[in-house]
Amino acid sequence: VLLISTGGIGRPIDEIVMNKALFDQEGVEIIGVIINKVVSKKYDKIKEITGLGLKHKGIRLLGVIPFEECLTYPTMEQIMEATEASVLYGEEFLQKRVLNIIVGAMEPYHALSHFAPHSLIIVPGDREDIILAAIAGERVMGEDYEIAGMILTGGLIPHQGVLKLMKESRFPILLSEDDTYTTAKKVHECRVKIRSKDEDKVKEAAHLVSTYLDVEGIVEQI
Repeated sequence: VLLISTGGIGRPIDEIVMNKALFDQEGVEIIGVIINKVVSKKYDKIKEITGLGLKHKGIRLLGVIPFEECLTYPTMEQIMEATEASVLYGEEFLQKRVLNIIVGAMEPYHALSHFAPHSLIIVPGDREDIILAAIAGERVMGEDYEIAGMILTGGLIPHQGVLKLMKESRFPILLSEDDTYTTAKKVHECRVKIRSKDEDKVKEAAHLVSTYLDVEGIVEQI
């Protein structure tokens, strides 16, 4: 068995030793341990202290993987699935990652001050003022204002003139039958996992494995 524990200093060692004792009782061999999601500023300290602590307990440390925030960001496709929304426009952009969430229930000039790159905008479908402000902002400011996606709530669809502009946008626009609060709640409850079709995340995860794990050591123990 290969044990995987989360980053920390004292607690992971205690948990690993306790779990090893349980496996030992059943005659199950522990080939080693991997510490996952270690924050960057504590990485060197945790690697050193944990390595020494496990060595003292006769347990082999096979890798310490740093926490990568980019792997925690959901794609718009995952947001779509979590909210059970349908795609109105921009299906080809569903792999965009969401770094920020904005609920557009305020006046446009207030909403604009909260916009950040790669934002998901959740807005009632009849708030055409906010919808137009978001589209205009991205067109004028470009990459500095890149929108990850938009969810129209309440099952409400804007006027045809607005729809035409939305269709030309370079981000996915989803339609949810739920109200804004329910939609936002579903988004916040979305559990992010790495899937085979999330190519960028798969590449990043593979890079972490090859860089921070003793792959040869793991293979030797199997």
